[in-house]
Amino acid sequence: MEIVARPTVSCSQCSDATAAVLKKLGQPVMVNLYYNTVKMLLERISSVMIDHEAVKLLIGYVEDCLKGGNTIEEIGLHPATAGDRGLKLLVMLSVVFPSHFHQPDVLEHLMDLLKIDDEFVAPLVLSVFTFLGKYKCLYDSFPQIMDQLAPVCKDFAISGTPKQAKGAIHCIYKNMPSLHDTLFPGILESIKNNLTPESPHYRTAIVTLGHIAFNVPERYKVQIKNIVSRKIVKELLVKEVKDGESDIHSSDGWCSEDELPEDTRCKIEGLKSMARWLLGLKQDIASAQKTFRMLNAFILHKGDLLQSGKISKAEMSWLRLTAGCAMLKVCEQKGVGDQYTAEQFYNLSLLMCDEVKQVREIFAAKLHKGLSKGLPSKCLPLDFMGYYALAGKEPESRLRSTIRGYMTTDINKRRDYVKTLTMGATQTDKALNQLPHILPDYMLVFAIPILAHDPSLTKWDEVEELKVSKQCLWFIMEPLITKSDYFSYGFYKSLIERMKNHKDAVRPEDDSINYKIWALCDLAMGLLLTKTSNYDLKDFPSDTRIPIMYFAPQVDFSNTRVFLPPELQYQPNVKTTISMSLLNNDRNKKQRQKHKLEGYGPLGTDVQPSEASETKIQLPGLEEEESEEPPVKRTRERIKLDSDA
Repeated sequence: MEIVARPTVSCSQCSDATAAVLKKLGQPVMVNLYYNTVKMLLERISSVMIDHEAVKLLIGYVEDCLKGGNTIEEIGLHPATAGDRGLKLLVMLSVVFPSHFHQPDVLEHLMDLLKIDDEFVAPLVLSVFTFLGKYKCLYDSFPQIMDQLAPVCKDFAISGTPKQAKGAIHCIYKNMPSLHDTLFPGILESIKNNLTPESPHYRTAIVTLGHIAFNVPERYKVQIKNIVSRKIVKELLVKEVKDGESDIHSSDGWCSEDELPEDTRCKIEGLKSMARWLLGLKQDIASAQKTFRMLNAFILHKGDLLQSGKISKAEMSWLRLTAGCAMLKVCEQKGVGDQYTAEQFYNLSLLMCDEVKQVREIFAAKLHKGLSKGLPSKCLPLDFMGYYALAGKEPESRLRSTIRGYMTTDINKRRDYVKTLTMGATQTDKALNQLPHILPDYMLVFAIPILAHDPSLTKWDEVEELKVSKQCLWFIMEPLITKSDYFSYGFYKSLIERMKNHKDAVRPEDDSINYKIWALCDLAMGLLLTKTSNYDLKDFPSDTRIPIMYFAPQVDFSNTRVFLPPELQYQPNVKTTISMSLLNNDRNKKQRQKHKLEGYGPLGTDVQPSEASETKIQLPGLEEEESEEPPVKRTRERIKLDSDA
């Protein structure tokens, strides 16, 4: 078993050891449960396909494909994609089987791949080195090879493509800690000279700066902050656009990134670098607030920060999308990510219903990626689950279905985490305190203020607009309240009622926005009553909590008014079947009209007992014991009321 579990075991050794273990377990028959269990576990952990020799051969095949050798024809691969796919396979294997790469001949072969003159090769090879460094620092085991790699990485960081620069900085950070003080100062000094629009390596310098700031923020804190504020913000992001810089047709709302002007592509990388710099700082509140204001301005002005009208619609789409994605990225980091305001939160949500489909699609994918990261501290806060409500009015059915899949995945992932969290008996109190920040049921408490601040909802009593809002609410409520073992009617009822007793936190004195919130609460309550099939008031693992960032609490405020137009108010289903109250009301009416009529029987109905028997109605607990008519012969008929009434 030690041989099987050894990280560097070869395929032949692992196969022989596995066979020896199974041989000692007896005959492989169905009754030998121990044999079958151990065999299943061995199949999962045994490395019988990938080892050092296999990796070495694969690198040789990939190199031959990249150089246009005969391997492409022998295997039957497409010449245009064979090398790229082979490199991506190596990247994947370096994550799963890193120990088999930690051999001198393999690393030297990877070094040879860096010499191939194709710009897409180096980023993937550098990714392999980076993942190997995450497993075990390569400089500790192979210092000579790393000394050869260091100047190559430095050249990529200064004068390579943006992707090469990114890979080089990460490779240096993971694999060469003893060379940080030697390499990074020289790289920073070089990129300062390249941070001018006239430099051919301007965009590369911006990318390199961002990744250095992210990986080693404290070592060059003041120097990087000065470069960001002067070179990135003042000389790039807020620089006035000159006429004629954009060659894109003004009516096109989108284009590929390669078609964008170089100045716009540099601004996009500048926004990303600001976000990386802020993520590296982690706790710099003042810088975080300034950065959020800058990113929010890009979103609020549709990408045209200076509102000059000189940039194309496609450039504006890319800039506001990049600013929004940068905000999402920063919000994943506790500390700096908690510094956004409620108003900035609402403005960011506008990208979920942007006029350009590609913006909505990419932003939704980034939102899902941020929400699906490691719970509970390495992902976006639960607040951002409320953004999914805006997808309820997505006009593209395919995109709407995709976003629904994102939302369902995020809901299920949180439910599974809550189940795991609450199963631990030793951390019960801590787990319960975390639930309001994890439970997907709290989506509703964020979705309602988001919908209330949606510009498309202009008035709180506009029927057609409220119908769209109702559709958005049902988009997120459906997976929460239908076919869910976790659903608690009492929890949702209490949550909605408590929200309705609050005002808007951003504009508490503005009744127009307060009425929108309260009308949306009424819509949510109507959906809860009409769509729910289970009204059990069972216990819920968490008490209802209303976030004061979006709701302003009111002392001694009980809001019982209905804020919906009559056609949208909840109408309970009136059943036509006869009830006890119907019979009693009918009896009272007859007694008031004709006092001479006397009721018969325990119910006081105005029919003779013999006639009541003919109606074939059986009221449980009220049957006369003397009745000799068999109960099985009783059927329902229409009640014949006294015609004199």
